[in-house]
Amino acid sequence: MRLLARAVALVAVLVSIPLVAVPPTRPAAAAAELTASKSAPSSVLAGEAVPFTLTAANPGDAPEFNLTFRDVLPLGISYAGPTSPALAGEPRIVENDVEFPPGSGRTVPQQTLIWENVADLQSGDSLAIEFAVALNDGTDPRFPEGPAYPVGATLTNTGEVYASPDARAVPRFDAAGVPIPDVRIDSASASSGTTQVSAIRITKAEPSPEGELLRGVHDFATTYTLTVEVTGEAGVDGVAVTDLLPAELELLACGGVDNSAPGTEEYTGSGRLGVGLADPACRLPDLVETVVD
Repeated sequence: MRLLARAVALVAVLVSIPLVAVPPTRPAAAAAELTASKSAPSSVLAGEAVPFTLTAANPGDAPEFNLTFRDVLPLGISYAGPTSPALAGEPRIVENDVEFPPGSGRTVPQQTLIWENVADLQSGDSLAIEFAVALNDGTDPRFPEGPAYPVGATLTNTGEVYASPDARAVPRFDAAGVPIPDVRIDSASASSGTTQVSAIRITKAEPSPEGELLRGVHDFATTYTLTVEVTGEAGVDGVAVTDLLPAELELLACGGVDNSAPGTEEYTGSGRLGVGLADPACRLPDLVETVVD
């Protein structure tokens, strides 16, 4: 009887041990549930707006709620908008006075852009917003030293994204636009890379569909268009354009030009090259050279 009593007492002790609730943890596979990326052109003309694209993605296996975007613009740059897509809305703009140049005692405004609670991201989803910013062109009296980003300058910009696996947790920011710490909020940031401010830009276009130029120099001639743009913020003189054609292409200039040996044809009966292709809007090159590579 004594042995039985001891056994019953032991069972009673074990049963009376309180159970401790263990809070749920996020699985390891969902550790990185929010990522960011940002892009901008490698160069822009001085004085023109700079387009940025800021993207948030959810590579995890659970939703991220209340997605919010934030961007602190460098000094001398201001929001030019608009934001696309329109569903993101226009940002809340917070301006803070920052000493510039450092040690000068003079302050200039710096803008922080916040797009609050734009959307929810399901697993595998992403959302990108596009917006433009303007570079100080030297007319802003708050920058008496001139353009903040003159020709030759470079700029970079970092954007941030915030969201939470808890649908009730919304990213919050103080009056200065600084994030308020919250362990429930995930965040990520990304740089746009380097954008150079240039005085000149050239683009090239060719109209063949699907980027395919058919063989046959007599029947399938095409026109390449070179467009040169020059900024109005800096004097640019003596612009020269050089274009190197691969050996597979034959230069017809503005039409009616044949660089083949006199009296020869590509094949018997083919006729001379460039006949009937004259374009009055075309500008003849100042120099044509054939080089051997």
